[in-house]
Amino acid sequence: MIEYQYTVTDPSGLHARPATLIAACCMNHKSSVHMVNEDKFIDAGDVLAVMGLYAKHGQKIMFYIDGEDEEETLADLKSTLERL
Repeated sequence: MIEYQYTVTDPSGLHARPATLIAACCMNHKSSVHMVNEDKFIDAGDVLAVMGLYAKHGQKIMFYIDGEDEEETLADLKSTLERL
């Protein structure tokens, strides 16, 4: 299992567009990806769940990646997050 911490950089937080990009990225891999914000633990492949985190600018999000292609998943996820 890989843990990765991300700080939300979008001034609007994780709204529909970034949530869609994150979910799409996670769905393209075999590994399971979960996100934690404060006390919410969600499946990162579910766009509505990602939006439901209500993550605001500057908040720290933890990603937990577990599976056979976790290194590749993390690299793709980092690339996606850099484009937000």
